[in-house]
This record gives sequence, C-alpha cells and structure tokens, in this order.
Amino acid sequence: MKMSKILRSRLEQLKETDEYWISSLKLDFALAIEEKRRETGKSYTELARSLKTSNAYISKVFSGDANFTIDSMVRIARALNCNLNVTLNNVGNSRKDIIESIIMDQIENIRSSEKKVSTYDCTKLKALNDSTYAHAA
Repeated sequence: MKMSKILRSRLEQLKETDEYWISSLKLDFALAIEEKRRETGKSYTELARSLKTSNAYISKVFSGDANFTIDSMVRIARALNCNLNVTLNNVGNSRKDIIESIIMDQIENIRSSEKKVSTYDCTKLKALNDSTYAHAA
C-alpha cells in the first residue's frame, strides 16, 4: 500500500531533473509524430525519403533517442503536413502533470481498496479535456 506513496515521491524527485523533462518531451514528440505519420499513411521509409535522411535516423526519432533541434522538429512536422507549436506552461499546470496526478490517484485507490476501480475521476478528465479544446480555439 505504501508503494504508491513511494512512486509518487520518486516521480516528484525525477521531475526536479532536466533529464526527466528532456526525455519526456522527446517521447511526447515521438508519439505525436507517430500519430500524424499514421494519419497521413506514410511509411517510415517514405518519411525518411521526404526528409532526405536514413531509415536509421527515423528509427532513432521514433524510439525517442534522437537529439532533436528546432530545425529537425520543424522539418519532421512539415514532412507530415503539420506545423510545430511550442507552448510554455507554468510548473505544475501542464496537461502531463494533471494526467499523472489522475493516474497516481487511481493507483492509490486500487491499492487501498484491493479491488479494481472501474471509474475515473470524470471531473478532472473533463476539466483537462475542456482546457485542451479551449487552448486549441
């Protein structure tokens, strides 16, 4: 039962490091471009060809191992018919922080009740969803 508190504490410690945020953003970018790649129907090879780069580099990009520059991120986005947007959020107010908080709360609920929790905190999720669409408008 104390595991969730230990995990929460460790996560908070990790969030204090630049490495956590760098890795997190690389993974977020890789997931976003994978979603767009699927939407466009482009294969990894076609994407590599349109970027005039190797399949090995594309593999690094999608595994989150590439050391991105703004230039490379823009080129990848443009190859997928997208624009790159950068947003700065106040610490503790990012979508990722809210989602992590919800997940950690659910883990704690599951462990403390010793049964599967089948409902989510719809209020938090709705607020997150509403704020996402408000920013897009």
